[in-house]
Formats: sequence, structure tokens, C-alpha cells
Amino acid sequence: MRATSVRMNERVNTPGTTVATAGGGVFISDASEVHIVRCNVHDNQGGGVFADTGSLLFLNHTTIQNNIPGDGLDVTNNSSADVVGSTIQNNGLAVTGGIGVFVLDRSSVVFRQKNFILNNGDIGILAVTLSNVEFQTAFPDRITIIQGHNTNGVVIIRQSHLQVNGPGNNVIQGNGSACPLDPTCGGISATQDSTIDLTAGTISGNHGSGVSVQQSSNVQLNNAAVSNNTGDGVHIQWLSIGNFLIGNTITGNGGASIFCAGRSFALGNLSTFSNVRCGEN
Repeated sequence: MRATSVRMNERVNTPGTTVATAGGGVFISDASEVHIVRCNVHDNQGGGVFADTGSLLFLNHTTIQNNIPGDGLDVTNNSSADVVGSTIQNNGLAVTGGIGVFVLDRSSVVFRQKNFILNNGDIGILAVTLSNVEFQTAFPDRITIIQGHNTNGVVIIRQSHLQVNGPGNNVIQGNGSACPLDPTCGGISATQDSTIDLTAGTISGNHGSGVSVQQSSNVQLNNAAVSNNTGDGVHIQWLSIGNFLIGNTITGNGGASIFCAGRSFALGNLSTFSNVRCGEN
């Protein structure tokens, strides 16, 4: 196994003459360690930054933008990324989709300090197959904002996990405009035995559900705010469980505050929420 350490501090740009003829901006593989510090990775048709095959990426105060039609950041095949004070925006295509941050096959991404995931095609962050996404903050004003994606702010699939920690209220807002009537669209969606743990955080103003869990997936909320989404606040369906601890605010949503159906359950003191619809088919 080969391990290397590289530091980058520059602009990265590899345009092609026709669509999809160019590679990505930065490709990291073979258990390498790379630090990208204060870079602008932009206008790469194959995508912005890739960390693959057991690699370790530190992304520090860097912008990944306008990589079309590729993704912004891909972390795959047992790799990990530590994202600090960075912006990932305007990657992918508004018409055919794209992803801001794609986490695949036992990989993980941790967001720390203040980050922006904005307007990246269909999905802000997608985690698939035993992968992990975590938001850490030690200060209330150092938060990550995920906004302006066609279908979802965050999608968690196939035994993957989303962890949102306080004290800062990380924000997932204004996502889902392409499918406002689909309960799986909106702020956060988890499916196929995945889990969501919201300890603080604001999920607001999304088109569709604020939080949706399906197919034996679970969500736990503690001091979280889910408000003003066009669909249900929290949508629980198909053998899934919602666990509502203390200090949660679920108000102003277009559907139910809490909806559970298909042999799903909502646990905790639900008397503080209006318009709870559970036990429906």
C-alpha cells in the first residue's frame, strides 16, 4: 500500500473542448494523503476533486465550483475527507442533475467550521453503502449550509449514517424544487436501513418533507428545528422509526408535523406537536 502526502495551494482547471472530454480537477488514489489548502478548483468537466481507494483528503478553506457536468467532491472506496471552511457550489447541471458531495462504499466525510454546499444539480450530499456524513461544530456561528438543490439537501442510502451535532444549527434549506409533491424529496431523505441523528440543526423551507425515512431506516431528533417545509415535517414510512427526544420544534409545515405509516412508529412525547398523523396506511 502506497501512502503519499501532497499539499496544494493554487487554481485547478482542466476544461475540455467538448462535453465530458476532460478529466477531473484533482484525483487522489492508492491510499494517498492530500491536503488542499485555499484552492479554487473550477470548470473541470469531469468533476472537481476525487478521493478514492483508501485515501485521506484534508480540504481546507477551498472552493470547488462550476465543475459541469461532474460532481463537486467524490469520496469513494473506503476513503475519508475532512472539510473545513470550504464552499462546494454550482457543480453538476440543473437539467440533468449532479451531486455536490458523493460519499460511496464505506467512506466518510466530516464537515467542520463554516461550509457552504450550494446549488449543485440534484443533491447536495449523497452517502451510499455503509458510508458516514458528520457535521461537527464547537461554536454556534460555525455551521454548514446546504441549499438550492433540485431534489434533496442530503440523501442517505444502504446502511449509511448522517450525524448532525450542535451547538451550531447547521442549516438544510430551500431544496427539492424539482419534485415538491414527492415525500422523499426535500431536506433529508434516508432509506434502506440507514440512520439519521439530528442533535440540533435546522431543516426549513424545503419543497417536500423536512425529513423522510423509509425502508427500515431510523431518525432521532434532539433539539432540532423542522419548519416551513411544503410537505410533512418528519415523514416515517415502511418499517421505519422516528425517536423524538427533547427540545424539538416542528411547526409550519404544509403536511403533518409527524406522519408515520406502513408499520412505522414515532417514539417519545408527541403531545407537544400539532397535526401528528400516525398509524395510517
